[in-house]
Amino acid sequence: MSNEDRLYCRLPILALSTTSKINVGNMRKSEQLFRIYRPNTGLQQRYETLESLRKKYEKVKIFY
Repeated sequence: MSNEDRLYCRLPILALSTTSKINVGNMRKSEQLFRIYRPNTGLQQRYETLESLRKKYEKVKIFY
């Protein structure tokens, strides 16, 4: 869930980890990269690290 409110609601995202080795800018090879899927815009082209995702979003557990 996003840490920022968008029109009084918090939007969920799906973070997909990449399995291929991609050199993005000056990123270290040991960092795990993720692509973000947002329900309103779809799969994003930009890669993000786990650290940047933890700053922007919080993990939500779903209980059935």
